[in-house]
Amino acid sequence: CSSDLSKNGFAYAGEDDGSHIWVVDVKKQKLVTTIPLSGVPEFVAYDSKTNRIYQNIKTKDTVAVINPETNKVEYEWSTLPATGPHGLAVNTKTGRLFIAGHNGKLVELDIKTGKFISQVEIAPGTDQISVDDSNGIIYCASKGFISAVKETESGLTLLGDTPTMPGAHTLS
Repeated sequence: CSSDLSKNGFAYAGEDDGSHIWVVDVKKQKLVTTIPLSGVPEFVAYDSKTNRIYQNIKTKDTVAVINPETNKVEYEWSTLPATGPHGLAVNTKTGRLFIAGHNGKLVELDIKTGKFISQVEIAPGTDQISVDDSNGIIYCASKGFISAVKETESGLTLLGDTPTMPGAHTLS
């Protein structure tokens, strides 16, 4: 999955079940470089405020923080208790990073420090998540449910699980 274009005009794409991120110059339609990762990537997101790329590493229960100015991994932050991290979303308004583990845990991290803030139980098997930053609601799509979670000053609160069509696990 590729992120929005970074400030340098490059697109970053995770090598599904591989070990790299591809950095692509969109204007030249050319591969610029690859960024080696410590494990298998799952989802990548870009935050324009911090000018950082965030890449879930599903085999290590971490999120890699990549500086697009150097195209290097600066940090790896733990996603525990969320294991097998899949869904990843950024709320630029609150400076929070949300990571959904395949095990049914959603964690909230400070986007600047990687510090763990809170967690909440969601439907297991979540694949994709999305943040409605105007309402502070995180939607987590798993096979058969969408979990809605409210971001509050004191942490995350599950609003509920809504059944979906069997097998559906994506958001738009």
